[in-house]
Amino acid sequence: MARIELELDESLANYLTPAQMQVLDLRVKGNTLVKVAEVLGKSRNTVKSQLYGTDDDPGIFGRAEEILGERPHNETHLVVNFLLRGFLRFTEENQ
Repeated sequence: MARIELELDESLANYLTPAQMQVLDLRVKGNTLVKVAEVLGKSRNTVKSQLYGTDDDPGIFGRAEEILGERPHNETHLVVNFLLRGFLRFTEENQ
C-alpha cells in the first residue's frame, strides 16, 4: 500500500526562514503544535510564533500573505493555496 505525504518545494526557502520551513514541514506531515515543539525542542508558543508571527516577524501566515496576496484564513487554506501554486507537492511512498 502506498502512503501519500506532502513535501515542501525548496523555492519556499526564498520566502521563509529555515525555522519556519521546519515548522511548516512538520505541520503538513500532520504533527500537532505540541509534537512540532517537542521534535524541535522549542516551546509551543515559539512554534505558534513561527506560524502566526510576532511584532518583529510576520511568521508563515504573514509571508504567505506576501506570496498569495491574501492572508490565509487557517492552515488548511494555507496548504491548499501552496499546493495550487506549486510550493507543496504530493509524494508517494510504497510501504
